[in-house]
Amino acid sequence: MARPISRGVLSFGLVSIPVELYSAIEDHNIRFHLLHKKCGSRVRNQLFCPVCKVVIERDETVRGYELSKGQYIRFEDAELEALETEANSSIDMREFIPIEKVDPIYFESSYYAIWRPTKEQINLTACSPTRWRRPDG
Repeated sequence: MARPISRGVLSFGLVSIPVELYSAIEDHNIRFHLLHKKCGSRVRNQLFCPVCKVVIERDETVRGYELSKGQYIRFEDAELEALETEANSSIDMREFIPIEKVDPIYFESSYYAIWRPTKEQINLTACSPTRWRRPDG
């Protein structure tokens, strides 16, 4: 079963539709693993600190952005997660344009946007239409 690449909201005007984005093409690239030539077992990548000269665990790492050679700004996972929640996962459609005005570079990958109903919408569609009554009768 295909998994969504992204989830978000497709908006135009006052209409907002929750969607999931799926890749329309299948990757057929061959992926290889690195094996030990002598015994044929799969090798592992280890994180090595060249200053302390020790192998470290992943939980001993933080992310950093290099400002200049050897000078980094550190980021904790919580800081990066806060930035992601500030980011908007909404696609705002402002207008439709003729296909001729779209640069062909945007056709390199194709995606499907599929409606992702909320729990309330699922419950509403599960109700029988005969149960829907107008307040006046």
